[in-house]
Amino acid sequence: MTNGSKSNLAQWRYLERTRVHGTRHYWRVRKERGVAGIRLSQRSAEPWNEQGFLEEYLAAFQQVVSAPEALPPKFTLAHAITRYRGTRRFQSSAPESKRQNTYMQQQLLRQNRNLDIRKIDVVWLQDFCSQRSNTPKQALKYIGQFRVILDAAVDAQLLEQNPARDARLGAWLRAQGYLEKNEAGLPTWSREQAEMFLAAHQLGSRAHLWFCLTLYTGARISDVVILGPEHLLYETQAGERKAWLRWLERKGKDGARQQTTMLPVLPPLQAAIDAIPPRIVLLQRAGMQRFREHGVENRNPFLRTRAGNPYTVSGLRNSMKDWLRKAHLPAHLGPHGVRKLAATIAAEGGATELQQMAMFGWRDRKMPQHYSRAANSKRLASGAAFALYEYLEEGEDDTPNDTPNFVKS
Repeated sequence: MTNGSKSNLAQWRYLERTRVHGTRHYWRVRKERGVAGIRLSQRSAEPWNEQGFLEEYLAAFQQVVSAPEALPPKFTLAHAITRYRGTRRFQSSAPESKRQNTYMQQQLLRQNRNLDIRKIDVVWLQDFCSQRSNTPKQALKYIGQFRVILDAAVDAQLLEQNPARDARLGAWLRAQGYLEKNEAGLPTWSREQAEMFLAAHQLGSRAHLWFCLTLYTGARISDVVILGPEHLLYETQAGERKAWLRWLERKGKDGARQQTTMLPVLPPLQAAIDAIPPRIVLLQRAGMQRFREHGVENRNPFLRTRAGNPYTVSGLRNSMKDWLRKAHLPAHLGPHGVRKLAATIAAEGGATELQQMAMFGWRDRKMPQHYSRAANSKRLASGAAFALYEYLEEGEDDTPNDTPNFVKS
């Protein structure tokens, strides 16, 4: 039996090549790094094209998949991570968060698989962070992993308390600058930076489409990657056909917080959608056909990769780095900064707090009050400055030696 192509079988993800000696290639089947697998017979560089290999692989695959998970030795970090992965907290997390957390846990296991978790204390965690002082944000993410992993260990009565949640560790992280408080949060794009970005990425490009989707809807990046033709609604008003975007916003772990948002498709966004390349439009039409037939909201977005595949959140972030580099913009700018720019412009344009809440999906008045307060402060300060200037200018003719009015007695 010949398979003919490796891509014909999704289960090939468990197949990996271990060694190469001349023309001989050694293959094995295993679930993940750090666990034993089943070694297959010596084959060539492309064994899936050889007679009998598929049967051998499938037999090994079934054996690996059906084998019960061997729990690592008790009190080891591997044991604690296995415990954590079985918790509801991990299992119910969003797929993207689960993927990122799994990757970071695998990095921890590469060097600390057999580490005795009873030896992890505040001093050990401080040393762990100090070894990663060049990448403080990454160090904090690993501390976050230790918190949830050791929480599971405490629940399993492997530890009495969680050292990663010790107040002394938090005080040390703050003193060392790991927890520097940024009042402004993530950086907001300026209007000049937005103009530079659009000048570098013309209408019809993926970057231009992403920017318009984010700016003119105020959507989070997790929503931008799913917005597509199935979210478009049309209605006729005064003889004119208008388009609307309607989607279910998802925020929080596993999209626990949901809210329906409906916004008009503004002209710049409509122009960006109309400029989508025909090849992508054909893919979207095929996706819409599947949507109508099966009634399932699948991944059929406006925004797609160069190969025509839907973006993931992390994939879109990676593409953004290239787009920012091409526009000669700072690498620290992110998609949330465009959302903040949209909120700033809306507030300065006179949008009420309730209007901002409806557009940006906020559930309370805290955020709209922040943007309205900033817009009002700018407006009031501008008025005060011009009033001061006009007062001084009017008083110049009546005051000798050009002395301002406020100096006269």
